Amino acid sequence: MQTDGGGDRSNRFGVLLGVTKALTMGHRLRGGLDRVLEILQSAEDVARGSIMLDDQSGGSTRAVASIGPPSAGTKTLVERVIGSGRPMVVPRTAQEPLLARSGRSVPDRSFFCVPIVVGRKVRGALEIEVPFQRDRDYPDTSQFLQVVASMVGQAIKLDHLVDTERQRLRVENLHLREELKERYDFSHIIGTSGPMRAVYEQISQVARAT
Repeated sequence: MQTDGGGDRSNRFGVLLGVTKALTMGHRLRGGLDRVLEILQSAEDVARGSIMLDDQSGGSTRAVASIGPPSAGTKTLVERVIGSGRPMVVPRTAQEPLLARSGRSVPDRSFFCVPIVVGRKVRGALEIEVPFQRDRDYPDTSQFLQVVASMVGQAIKLDHLVDTERQRLRVENLHLREELKERYDFSHIIGTSGPMRAVYEQISQVARAT
């Protein structure tokens, strides 16, 4: 819905609610990020866009969710935003060499890119392109996208915490199994009658399943 040059403000609360559900009600973060872009595509008439994250080692940045193919220079602008930690707005992509597309039939667009902060570190960026409109409220749209990016950052942080805790429980469970195996090694226990061997075997099965 386009009633104020960049999305109906009265509808943006509903958009943020939809983003919240997408990021919290799914079982996989990747699916939630895809859904966030779909919501923006519907609400803000997004022509193309992506959510890009670094690999946590200072290496390359890659798209973890996307709609439509990026321009050749999109990644360069995204990395600038990640490096500076500041949002970027290009009102007309035709006037930005890194975003300009050749061909007379290519419609002019506006480019927005905002950082995604996880904890206190910029980990990525949310970038979109929307149809160019002279009356678009660019600061308002950029601020709205910063709210969405903040929600994405919180979801990524929570996902990392859950993954870390899951890994800790795996290690703890493995150590517990090894401890039970050593403590209840029934091969050295006296008592080899049929009933006793059955009891030992049942206990061993419980230990292995723990």
